[in-house]
Amino acid sequence: MANVLVQSKYSKLIKDVGLIYEGARKTLVNAYWQIGRRIVEIQMDEDVRIQYGVNLLVSLSQELSQKYGSGFSRENLIRMRLFYKKYPKGLAPTLLNWTQYNELLGIKDDRKRLLFEKKAVKENLSSRQLRQIVRQEASVTKTKSKVVDVNVELLERPRGLVLNNYKLADDPQNDISVGHICLDCGFYVDVCVPAKLKPQLTEKPSFTYSARVKRVVDGDTLLVEIDLGFNARTRARLRLHGIDTPELGSQEGIVAKRYVVRLLPKGKQIVIRTYSTDVFG
Repeated sequence: MANVLVQSKYSKLIKDVGLIYEGARKTLVNAYWQIGRRIVEIQMDEDVRIQYGVNLLVSLSQELSQKYGSGFSRENLIRMRLFYKKYPKGLAPTLLNWTQYNELLGIKDDRKRLLFEKKAVKENLSSRQLRQIVRQEASVTKTKSKVVDVNVELLERPRGLVLNNYKLADDPQNDISVGHICLDCGFYVDVCVPAKLKPQLTEKPSFTYSARVKRVVDGDTLLVEIDLGFNARTRARLRLHGIDTPELGSQEGIVAKRYVVRLLPKGKQIVIRTYSTDVFG
């Protein structure tokens, strides 16, 4: 009878430790998700972005590492930021531990990543097993990308793009000379021109212009000089539409930038069409 009682107490100990561990695991995952969310939020603050720019995570890493020790490298902060961006709605996912989620972040395809997440839960896969799955997936993706690289060169420029059409500025300058009109060129640029030049006016301009590449910032961002017409030019940082590559601090980010540099070297003349302003302006 005594042995049964001892065994019961031991079994309860196992259960209690498991509950404590699971609670701590979920707390850690939630903490990293919350940190990632705060980083994303602060990067949307224009004043912070102007002062720190791309050095924000470096500065943050130095401060946090000095105060709290290891665990806050720039690379880890990038992963936390990415973790939140992959799960931006609701609460932090807690089906797996942080190490497992960290491995799954290597899968760029959101649909596949969620499928592997369910597989990991169902089959109780370890972090090492997930790492092997991610490597296999990366190998398959790399093989497919070789075909994509060839096809990119064969793509035709989108048709139906109308360059240099404008709308009248909403708030024209008060000192416009007689016989002139003020045009909204986009990019926060208004240009006053003689009406006799008959610029192409429309209520919904395409914001399509000729531009020259000044610099590839990273795999999804360019610095370009835009020809707005009428001897007006402006420089702008533009994000490639629908593209989100890894941070430059990662090997994948470096490879992505090199690829874009090959396609769009400095000085290359291109046609751009802007769609909207993103969270980084």
